[in-house]
Amino acid sequence: VSYPAGGRDVAGVVQTLTQISPGPDGVPALDAVFIPDEAAVAASVAQAIASAGLNRVRLLGTNILHFPETLLYADSLEGILFSDGFLATDPDPSVIAFVADFRHRFQQTPGYLAAQGYSSMRLLAETLKDFPGLGRTEFAQKLRHQTQPPGFSLFKVFNADREAELAIKIVTIKGKAFHLER
Repeated sequence: VSYPAGGRDVAGVVQTLTQISPGPDGVPALDAVFIPDEAAVAASVAQAIASAGLNRVRLLGTNILHFPETLLYADSLEGILFSDGFLATDPDPSVIAFVADFRHRFQQTPGYLAAQGYSSMRLLAETLKDFPGLGRTEFAQKLRHQTQPPGFSLFKVFNADREAELAIKIVTIKGKAFHLER
């Protein structure tokens, strides 16, 4: 079931959800609802779902929710799950070290793009350290076979299609803050 762009009128969509395969207790047998939208729209949909009595339905989103502005809607989005490649409060020691160094140097908390840039440069530096003086073709071949550099957990490996595989985290909103879902 989809909703109109902007998510302004979701009542009809939520009504459709309430009529989907009722379980033994009369409540729809929905495990989850995916809301691929920004925080304001996701909050609107979440409120309509809660108002319809679908409180047990798990809400899922995308990493577009991983912005500080989303926490303005934390009450409505409490418990939503979404994936992202980086969370500054990750207890991983390499992430803690990266965040501390970044804050020291730039007086702000790094986001995903900063982590991606750091991870990319770290990968390139590790490849060049092990194989100095490589030409462009040789460098691309070595990089294709490079695995996760020590000290940071964002990048895992390049797959057969030469796409980076990343370590994805599942993030949720609890108590007006982002947290790793465990």
